[in-house]
Amino acid sequence: MELGMSKEYLTNKEAAKRVLEEAGTPLKYRDIYRRARENGYLPPPDKEKRKTPAATLRTEMGRHEDIFVRISTSTYALVEWGLHKQETKTDELLLKSTSDSGRVDIVQKSLELVTQKKQIILFGPPGTSKTWYAKIIGMRLASTIDGVEKSTKFRDASWIDDHLEIVQFHPSYSYDG
Repeated sequence: MELGMSKEYLTNKEAAKRVLEEAGTPLKYRDIYRRARENGYLPPPDKEKRKTPAATLRTEMGRHEDIFVRISTSTYALVEWGLHKQETKTDELLLKSTSDSGRVDIVQKSLELVTQKKQIILFGPPGTSKTWYAKIIGMRLASTIDGVEKSTKFRDASWIDDHLEIVQFHPSYSYDG
């Protein structure tokens, strides 16, 4: 390159498309940006701008639904790969102090949801049995998967600790990758 000539960079759209084509697999938008920078497709970040370059790339990818498809919260793929947008339908179960029959209904509905969606979030104020529901749902699922018979094993804390993992998170945090 001759002195005084500036390097020509790709647009965000072109850079993201090229990175995804090279990777051949869906990537998180931050990884797309990082690879585009490493490969020289995008200019160095402008320190004066308020919005991060990765966030700008993500916004622009969202505007080109004919090229990019968001398959999860922060992961993108190319439409031509035939992948589809993640379904984000939410079914809510009201967790509150309920009678025994109400608890059975909640457990049954939760089992139906988790077999369809593979994951559920139990949300509710303190003291509404979220942990109890999580353990019961996990044990019921484990009994169908592991062939474990409904027995006193379900009431055994060591069996629960060995076979289930319950994750607690705070709803005000961001979970974008």
